Amino acid sequence: MGNEEKDLATERSTVPPIAILGLGGIVLAGGAFYVWLLLTRWGHASTWGAFGDAVGPFVALLNAGALFAALWSIALQRRELELQRAELRETRGEMARQREQFERTAKAQENLAASQLTLAEAQKEANLIARRLEHAQRRSTVATLRVAIGGLTEKVAAHGAASRLKKVWESEKAELEEMLEEQKDEAKP
Repeated sequence: MGNEEKDLATERSTVPPIAILGLGGIVLAGGAFYVWLLLTRWGHASTWGAFGDAVGPFVALLNAGALFAALWSIALQRRELELQRAELRETRGEMARQREQFERTAKAQENLAASQLTLAEAQKEANLIARRLEHAQRRSTVATLRVAIGGLTEKVAAHGAASRLKKVWESEKAELEEMLEEQKDEAKP
């Protein structure tokens, strides 16, 4: 792409050397002839008519040079138009490839978002199950502690324990009741 632009710029700036030499020769010849007429035939009106007749071919050559320049310009424009068309085709192809890539990327992102949504829902369900399991374990612990307190109460009552045993019992009972309260507080959802 960059080389084509450089080539086109080179083509624009490159004029055939023969055209430059030809145009320069015509201008020099015409200028020399005009200076000669001014210096040698300035005062005669009839010479000016002859000068007009003499300049006629020079004007024809200038017209031919202008036509040549116009044709040369058309040829350069045709080449430039061909390059633009090729560049446009290439740009369209690149845009189509980019559009396809964007579509693939968008589809992949949609799939990723759907997977993440599914994963989030599964994580939410797993968290709910974990909380229910934890709540059930706390209830089980509370029930076990109640059974233990009931068993101790029966043993103390059945043995008719002494005051020392009664103090141990009271301290154990207080500890178990504290644990029971803690478990109840934790068991509340």
